[in-house]
Amino acid sequence: MARESIDVATGALGSLLPKLALLLQDGFKHNLPKSARHDIHFLSMELQMIHTVLRDVANSRAEQQGHIKLWALDVRELSYDVEDAVDTILVRLGLESTEASSTRSRFMKITMRATTHKFSDEIKEIKSRVIVVCERCYRYMNMMDDSLHKPQVSTIYPPSLPDLYVQHRLVGIDQAADELVGMLALEGDAFGRRLKTVSIVGMGGLGKTTLAKLVYQSLKDQFQCGAFVSVSQCPDMNKVFRDMLYQLGEENYSNIQYHADKDVEQLIRASRDYLKNKRYFIVVDDIWSREAWEMIRSALFENNYGSRVITTTRIFEVASTASDVYRMRLLSRENSKKLFCNRMFSGEDYPDSGELAELRDKLLEKYDGLPLAVLTIAGAFAGKPIEQWYEVYKSIAFGHVNGRVMDDMIHKLSSSYYDLPSHLRTCLLYLSIFPRNYLIKKDLLIWRWIAEGFIWKDRHARLFEMGESYLQELIDRCLIQPVETGDKGSVDCCRVHGAVLDLLRYLAREENFVTLLIEKEQNISPRWLALQKGNNEDHTLQTDISLAKVRSFNASMCSANMMPLLSGFRFLRVLALEYCPSIKSYHLKYVGKLFLLRYLGLVGTPISGLPDGIGELEFLQTLDLRETGIQELPRTVCHLRKLMCLCVDSTARLLRGIGNLVDMEDLRLYSVMTLNFVKEELGQLTKLRFLEIRFKELDEQMEDAFLRSLSNLQNLQTLVVDVFGGSFNFDRMAAELIFVPPPHLRRFKAVTMTRTALPAWIGSLSELSYLSIEVTELRQGDLKILGGLPYLCSLWISSRSNERPLVVTVEDGFPCLREFTLLNGAFGPDFQRGAMPKVERVQFSFSPRDARTSADFGFGLENLLSLKHVTVHLPVYYGNYEVHNVEAALRHATYIHPRHPTITVIRDGEESTDTAASNDTRTQEELAEMEAKQLEERRNKFIQELHEENLLLDELQAQLMDIRA
Repeated sequence: MARESIDVATGALGSLLPKLALLLQDGFKHNLPKSARHDIHFLSMELQMIHTVLRDVANSRAEQQGHIKLWALDVRELSYDVEDAVDTILVRLGLESTEASSTRSRFMKITMRATTHKFSDEIKEIKSRVIVVCERCYRYMNMMDDSLHKPQVSTIYPPSLPDLYVQHRLVGIDQAADELVGMLALEGDAFGRRLKTVSIVGMGGLGKTTLAKLVYQSLKDQFQCGAFVSVSQCPDMNKVFRDMLYQLGEENYSNIQYHADKDVEQLIRASRDYLKNKRYFIVVDDIWSREAWEMIRSALFENNYGSRVITTTRIFEVASTASDVYRMRLLSRENSKKLFCNRMFSGEDYPDSGELAELRDKLLEKYDGLPLAVLTIAGAFAGKPIEQWYEVYKSIAFGHVNGRVMDDMIHKLSSSYYDLPSHLRTCLLYLSIFPRNYLIKKDLLIWRWIAEGFIWKDRHARLFEMGESYLQELIDRCLIQPVETGDKGSVDCCRVHGAVLDLLRYLAREENFVTLLIEKEQNISPRWLALQKGNNEDHTLQTDISLAKVRSFNASMCSANMMPLLSGFRFLRVLALEYCPSIKSYHLKYVGKLFLLRYLGLVGTPISGLPDGIGELEFLQTLDLRETGIQELPRTVCHLRKLMCLCVDSTARLLRGIGNLVDMEDLRLYSVMTLNFVKEELGQLTKLRFLEIRFKELDEQMEDAFLRSLSNLQNLQTLVVDVFGGSFNFDRMAAELIFVPPPHLRRFKAVTMTRTALPAWIGSLSELSYLSIEVTELRQGDLKILGGLPYLCSLWISSRSNERPLVVTVEDGFPCLREFTLLNGAFGPDFQRGAMPKVERVQFSFSPRDARTSADFGFGLENLLSLKHVTVHLPVYYGNYEVHNVEAALRHATYIHPRHPTITVIRDGEESTDTAASNDTRTQEELAEMEAKQLEERRNKFIQELHEENLLLDELQAQLMDIRA
């Protein structure tokens, strides 16, 4: 079934076809002339056929052919025009049905006749355009058939692609190689000798293949056989298995390259037979699908000889099937400089000042440690005379990637884009509207996608939940970077890497999808328009750009003289003016005339009020007024019956009637002091999924009303509660059996302290994944309650009075917990063997003088088998000597830990410092040398273990041969 959404492949056809069908239903068709109904039926049939063809074209990449690409662009533009016309008539017809029978109604009927007559004329004009498009479609059909049925092959990149395998260019990879070797290491027991797979995952251009190749070359001699094979996007699995067997068997399988008649099943059986009694080391590079990996994995015999497999992929879903996952990291700024200069000067000494250094630093800030990008831009400078350096910089810095300079990087990165389904390509391209390094708020991005029509309507899931799945898939494919803000373990924002953003802007221009007003080449009749703060604050909108067809206008950090007049927009669906300091209320005078508007975001734009006409926006879904300074909302806001998301400023007073907005899913109120709203209206918003509420003051009556209303919100998934200068008793109503907690709650954050211990009803929240709460005391038995929550991933808890260390055992549970924070207690935790088996980050506070001797400062960290990082808070009165003693004990605990987690020590009231920084009496060079020595020891230990295992295997095989003889 086709998706009923807008996407970059088929334009508005996905959402348009259901609307055309709606016009032919009894509720609407009697208002249309007979000729118009015939024309609409014709359009439905023809556009359905075109929609199917466009889908096939997009899936086959035939669209990249010039004539087909131009035809597809024309079809998409046509679909937007048709949807604009259809939306207009639907709005008019909908208005008529709500009018009372009166003189006004008779006047509306006269107006309606004029409207439908105009619509009929538009439909006739559109029909003639569709006929022309269909004729071209039939003319190209044979050409498209050839393209659609041509088998896809793996992408071959041009030879000028920067060679990441040249040893002298490898920078910052040794530590990654040592960490990967540590993950592959034998564990000294039967479990450690089982087949282990480690997957390297990260975005394109990070050097995954380079790292895998380096580790393979350094370890392959310690195994009986090995292979390094590449899969690619459209793999020939027969060839993949033949290559693997050829490398594994050498003489025995040297002729298998010529056995092309062998099918995949025969090759899988041959692989398993050969590997059955071997210790092997295989690298499977560049996997793009779970299906391809499952097929390859079926050929790997799972013996107990300590075999190891490395895979590389850009897709986390593929990586997650491995025994362990290694996430590639971006290069540090210093290593980026080294890599740039090694490429630029071929390893010779290089200057770190002057014009080149200045241009280099600007570009490195933009491309943020991506090795492929660093090598590419260094290659662009290499061999150029000094007088051309600035021109080269401009060609890269402003995203003019059409030339040879950036072609290789585009080829490498765009493969991830074209591997996406069309609806995800659309959502990803949309991110090109945001400025570089912009922190994109997750929730508001999804509400924008919904308003734009990018989210597919599914009967089994809400639009927002669908949007969350879209965003997560883009994160899992390493195309956008998740950002944790505030709450640990909570991805509230995302960023787009500079190289990916350049690619998206390039593709958006190619697809005629987004027009940026900071660019030289601009579409004079854009659909999606973005305005960003440029170098010239006096920049004004070009007068030759038509706003009539703009569907979305997004401005970030812009002045008022850069803004167009709202009266110029006719079909605007999204209006986002974020952090525009000189925009005032009078600039929004005509916002009520934007009758198709679905999203109005004014975050950080200082306006004092909204016009009453905002109540005319009957399709408005999102209204975001945070950080605006608005003190009072127009009463007409309560007329916005389709409003799904409302965020108001802390200065705004609430209106009566908010409870009428029954479609509300996301409500954020930052200064609640009205008992009537809490008691009478909040409980009516039964569709609420997200509630953030901050009480200016809270008495027992308000608390009682809130808990009663909360019992009605059974669809709630996220709850954030705060009381300015007060506290909350969550257990009082539960004790009276009046409060029923929302059963689907996934995230619960109580910013204010509860006046009790841990509320007992928390144990009933079987879907809870994030909990942040402050209690008077955390009891040992409370761990049983929390540990029994099956999906709890992140736990932040503050306890004022603990009289003894909190002992955490394997019996406490916590099967999914990855982040654990325990603050404000004098005693730190005491982790027993097997506790919290998946926890990766631990944070706690303690007072050593009151708690325990320095010999006990390990806290049982060695028992947390998945631990990666520890943060410890100490009282501010501690001196360097005392801190050093604590660090020494903690460092010993991490040294004996198999994963060697990192440590951060914080003296409360000061900035956090890593143990490799100023808190340690040793120099950074000494610490770095010690860490490198530890990594080298781990590598040597692993190689020695492999050698000993090989000797044992040789002895066992010799004994087996004697027995058989």
